[in-house]
Amino acid sequence: MSNNCGGIFPFLNNTKLKIYAFCIFLVRRSSCLILYDKIILVNYDQFVVSDIDSDGEDELITRLGYGFGRYIITLSVFKVLAVNEKVSYRDIVVHGGAAVLIPITDDGKIILVRQWRQALKKQVIELPAGKVDPGESFEEAAVRELKEETGYSAGRMKKLLRLAPSVGYSEEILEIYACHNLNRGDPDLDETEDIDIVKMTPEDVVGQIMAGKIEDGKTIAGVLFARNAGII
Repeated sequence: MSNNCGGIFPFLNNTKLKIYAFCIFLVRRSSCLILYDKIILVNYDQFVVSDIDSDGEDELITRLGYGFGRYIITLSVFKVLAVNEKVSYRDIVVHGGAAVLIPITDDGKIILVRQWRQALKKQVIELPAGKVDPGESFEEAAVRELKEETGYSAGRMKKLLRLAPSVGYSEEILEIYACHNLNRGDPDLDETEDIDIVKMTPEDVVGQIMAGKIEDGKTIAGVLFARNAGII
């Protein structure tokens, strides 16, 4: 099997066509992964798999990773036994998890960030957040990401919520922390990041959520949970 789909699909000469092919092959029970200028195509029928155990335990068939120097996401394909005893396949995006922060200033405002999100092709206002690095706990990631994205450090952090945002296709877990007693410093952004700090009252944030102006799922869940709990 060739890893470069250019020979199979010579018309795939731009990003839109590659994304289109990605969607088509997922629907047609194949897994397609875009790596820079190449498409790696894996067809389920070409997997060498053993029979499913009688207890119905899921079987990992293959795993594909994508990242810059390390895997940011991984696509795992599982062979599973459905309730009707028929074999099925599940594409699961494996993600190391992320910490989400609700930094609360002494005057009760929430610190959010505004940044470009390529998936939505627009600037998005959201809570600061970041991926948990290998060997790092969620709380350690929360401390690091708060400093990196906003420049603030927190004298006190409290975990509010553990959230699974996309249970249909991802095992990603988010932990959301309220951050109090903030001390201001300088952000430590990655060289590819361009983030603006936005301070808003809880009422304004909730108002923008209810008006559909804030669409980010983790922000909606975190802010409304904290509001309902009387934290903001």
